[in-house]
Amino acid sequence: MWLGDPFQPDNAAQVLVQSMGEVHVGGMDVVNAMTIEVVRRGQEWSALELAVLEACRTGEVAVLPDKADRPEDIKDADRRVRPGLIRYLMLGGCASKSEYSRRPHSKGVHIKGGWLDGPLDLVSCDSPVI
Repeated sequence: MWLGDPFQPDNAAQVLVQSMGEVHVGGMDVVNAMTIEVVRRGQEWSALELAVLEACRTGEVAVLPDKADRPEDIKDADRRVRPGLIRYLMLGGCASKSEYSRRPHSKGVHIKGGWLDGPLDLVSCDSPVI
């Protein structure tokens, strides 16, 4: 099971519990749903991440104006998408009271012109969204 980015934990077990819905740790089952606040990690959303969150509401493609092409590199921070955001949405998101909490649109969420800032962990990500 991958425990690296996007969370960069001080305590890997604590992040494991925070980031996955149901986890088996040291002989115990731990349940704690992923939240959008955990995904955000106290950092501002990139412009494309905000477009992704809006696409959850509208069902439109998440893309920035004049930036639909494949990025040449990772220099444009506006195009960054945290892998944890994709995992969060694939697991169904949530409808908490947070300003940024979302559930994916019934048409899915399509992202164009972005780059991931780390590995995308889909382990145990059994999603009806796929």
